[in-house]
Parts: sequence; structure tokens; C-alpha cells
Amino acid sequence: MFERKITRFGCRPADLKSWVFLWRAIVGEFVGTFILVYAGLGSILAGQEILYVAISWSLTISVLISVFGKISMALFNPIITMVFWLLKDITLFQALLSVIAQLLGSVTAASLHLVLWPLGDFHLREDSVSTTAEERNPYYLGCNFVGGDIKRGLISE
Repeated sequence: MFERKITRFGCRPADLKSWVFLWRAIVGEFVGTFILVYAGLGSILAGQEILYVAISWSLTISVLISVFGKISMALFNPIITMVFWLLKDITLFQALLSVIAQLLGSVTAASLHLVLWPLGDFHLREDSVSTTAEERNPYYLGCNFVGGDIKRGLISE
């Protein structure tokens, strides 16, 4: 009789216009972008090889899309958000709030890394371009969360 129209995001069109959906989406964009940038920068700062850095970014974004896809559409990138706005999948107001949340999430994650890994703690040796992560900072184990687990768990040495 009555069809329930469902959008490709798994919700009704009326839900896309509600304030609850909007604020859930904005918080989801902030948290998702924060986790993505924190995990990605953590694998870079931990001194991993480029393969492990790429794998950690890829796995992190895959998990985040499946977790936040129904909550915030899992855009996590201002350019992708603008494409969704141009395709009329989201309103300009939603796009602007999402971009602000994404920028705040990424800046917050980078700032947290700057607090945990102060620039003065990168003591480079004269004979090397970089040092090992253990020599850089005592926060190595916490920041090596994604990259180190991938290296130890998926790719055995």
C-alpha cells in the first residue's frame, strides 16, 4: 500500500531534515575524522614503513565507514562533502556544518599528537634521517596502536 522510501543512507528522507539526525551526523563527522587522523598520524609518527602506514590508513577508513555510515554518511573529507552537496544529497547548511566538524576533528587529533609527541622530542642523529620511535618519545606504545598492531598481527616478520 504505502511505500516507505528509504534513501541510500538507510534512513527516511524526513530523517535527513530533522535536527537530531543533523547533530548526530555532525558529531559523527567530528569523531570519525578525529579517529582517522589520530590513527593515521600515529602510524606515521611511530616510524613505520610506508606499507604499514598505508595499510593502517586503509583499515582505519574501512572500519570508520562501516561504523559511521548510517550515523553521519561517513564523509570525513571536506571535498567529498562538497561533492555530496553538489549532487544535492545534503543541504548547504549540512555541508557547512560537516566541513566545520571535519576540520575541527582533524585539528584536534593533530593537536593531541603535538601534545603527545612534542617537536623537541624528535632528536635526530647526524648519521640518520630519523631515529627509531622508542628513542623519540615515551608515548611510542600508545601512538603505535594501529601501525604496530598491523605489523605484528597481519604481517609476521
